[in-house]
Amino acid sequence: MEQSTYRSVSLLWLFSLLVCLPYTAHAADTISKTLIGTWKGKCIDIGATPDGRYIVSIATYKQGNQYQDQTLYYKDANCKTRSSGIKKSKGTFKIGKEVKMADGKNAYQIDYIITSNYYKTLRLPSVRIKNIIHIEKDTLTMGKLTPSTLKKRPGALDPSNPATRQ
Repeated sequence: MEQSTYRSVSLLWLFSLLVCLPYTAHAADTISKTLIGTWKGKCIDIGATPDGRYIVSIATYKQGNQYQDQTLYYKDANCKTRSSGIKKSKGTFKIGKEVKMADGKNAYQIDYIITSNYYKTLRLPSVRIKNIIHIEKDTLTMGKLTPSTLKKRPGALDPSNPATRQ
């Protein structure tokens, strides 16, 4: 490769890097700002538990990447009659890179470090969770997580349990 061609390719690569880096940081910054607020999930059936069969989760994202959530337990399918169960968590979140889903939607990686985690008065262990999120208008969709996959980032969004901005 000639010296001038090599220099042109090098300069093009450097220019591309300088143009794309702020965009990537800007995109993650934009989604972080869009995420700030309170999001409420729908009433879902989790099966029989001592504290109720249905739950509603409410997550609050704050400035400074602060996160807190609570899961309320209910006895009825309309989530009107509360039971005694409540789970509360606090921690931090960090938005990662943008990823393209198979359905063409763009999602963002999100990592949580939950440092305060309680069910009723029982202190639960701290946990790191890897997930993905997609925000469209006032709807937040996350990847599907199960207890066995908390440390493995989901590869697809779970549209069956959207949260709405409150």
